Amino acid sequence: VMITDVDSDGAAAEQGLQSGDIIVQVGQKPVATPADVAAIVDAAVEAKQEAVLLLVNHRGDELFVAVKVSQT
Repeated sequence: VMITDVDSDGAAAEQGLQSGDIIVQVGQKPVATPADVAAIVDAAVEAKQEAVLLLVNHRGDELFVAVKVSQT
């Protein structure tokens, strides 16, 4: 799933994610659509997790990034 926009004040930006990065996995589960990402993040919020682990392809390099999720 390609990241198209990153809030410069958000948790993703704090972790160095950029527009054009590809999210390969969320919470060690493969994702193919934005809905996949949203469902896993929503489940993490419901489980009161502080963060989710993303596997991201950043300019050809794959790296793991922990991103805080909001607890609203």
